Amino acid sequence: MSIRLGNVPTIVVSSPEAAKLFLETHDVVFASRPKLQFADYVSYGSKGLVFAPYGSYWRT
Repeated sequence: MSIRLGNVPTIVVSSPEAAKLFLETHDVVFASRPKLQFADYVSYGSKGLVFAPYGSYWRT
């Protein structure tokens, strides 16, 4: 089942086994956070660890 919470598409997983399978196969998708406009102002262009997207910058 999928729903939309505000402007964020959300998938509802109903069993622990399905949740584990889903997170194991799509882990990189869930590693990033949504881009927020205010994060550019409070963390110097999303350069802080909290707002940085998943990737080479985040891992270093």
